[in-house]
Amino acid sequence: MNQIFNDDPFGAPINQYRKVGTMKIYDDQVQGSDEWLKARLGILTASEMKKIVTPTTIKQANNDKTRAHLYEIAAQRITQYVEPSYIGDDMLRGWEDEEHALREYTKAYEPVTRCGFIINDKWGFPIGYSPDALVGAAGLVECKSRSQHFQV
Repeated sequence: MNQIFNDDPFGAPINQYRKVGTMKIYDDQVQGSDEWLKARLGILTASEMKKIVTPTTIKQANNDKTRAHLYEIAAQRITQYVEPSYIGDDMLRGWEDEEHALREYTKAYEPVTRCGFIINDKWGFPIGYSPDALVGAAGLVECKSRSQHFQV
């Protein structure tokens, strides 16, 4: 039985999460919702690692994009506010395709559990990520929907 908690890394109350090892798992959050934005406020997330780590050397980047992103994270922590970001047609299509992809994954492999956000403190600092679903005790699924011109 999982114990349910009701706080975030900065002490503000938000949606409930369950703790599994070094992870806080927010099952009920909808990606893009106010609660989801609050959970990832001021935290380095997996989708932003490309701004912090160089892809070829896997070392810390040191450029204007890195500094701008670190200032953005600091500003979120100070203001407790996440600025809105653009949601394009590709992302909207991906959200629509995600339900179908998860159904097909479940048919082909095993059942999945929807998940909103995870914070992992394994390395002594929080890193967040938003898998589309969890699989079993240790797996996750991230669905991708490519543009048509890549499929031909």
